[in-house]
Amino acid sequence: MALLATIKNWFRGANHLRNRALSVETVAGGVEYRLATLEDIPTFLAIERNVYQGESPWTYSHFAREITGSPLSFFLVAVKNSVIIGFIGVRASLRLTDFHISNFAVLLDEQKQGVGSKLMQQIEKLARESGGKVLSLETPRANQDAQGFYRKFGFETKEILTGYYETGVDAVTMEKQLTKND
Repeated sequence: MALLATIKNWFRGANHLRNRALSVETVAGGVEYRLATLEDIPTFLAIERNVYQGESPWTYSHFAREITGSPLSFFLVAVKNSVIIGFIGVRASLRLTDFHISNFAVLLDEQKQGVGSKLMQQIEKLARESGGKVLSLETPRANQDAQGFYRKFGFETKEILTGYYETGVDAVTMEKQLTKND
C-alpha cells in the first residue's frame, strides 16, 4: 500500500491555500515521488537530452524559475534506485481553476512502465484537490504517441498552434475538464 504525504504551503504565494493539506503518493511500484528541488535540475536537463535526441528544450533558468521563482508552479519527480527517472511540472492560474502542464518527461528506458501514468495521476489529483477545473498542455503536433498517452487520461485536442516551438514545429493544445469524481 502506498504511503501518503501531506504537503502544506504547496502554492507559496496563494494565501487562501496556505496550510491546506494536499496529498501525493510517496511510493508506488518501487518508485518514490517527491517535490523537485533546485538540485534536481541537472538531472532534468539530462532526461530532456535523453528524450529529445540530444536537445534540451528548457534551460537551467527555466526550471529554476518554475521551481523557486513562481509561487503557483511546482514539479514532481519520480525516483527509482536513488536516480530521478522522470518529472512533471505544472503551473496554476491565479484563481487556481486552470492548471497547465509545463514540462513532462520520463527517461526512454523507463517509459511504458507506469511512471508517466503515475506522475499524470498525481498532478490531476493535486489540481483537483486545489479546486482546479481544467488541466491543459501543449505537445508537438507530430508526436502521436504523446497525444495518445494524453487521450488515455481524457485530454482532448483543442487547437493547433502553427510554429509554436522555437524550432518552428507546430503544437497541439490539449485540455481535460476536471471533476470531483475523476
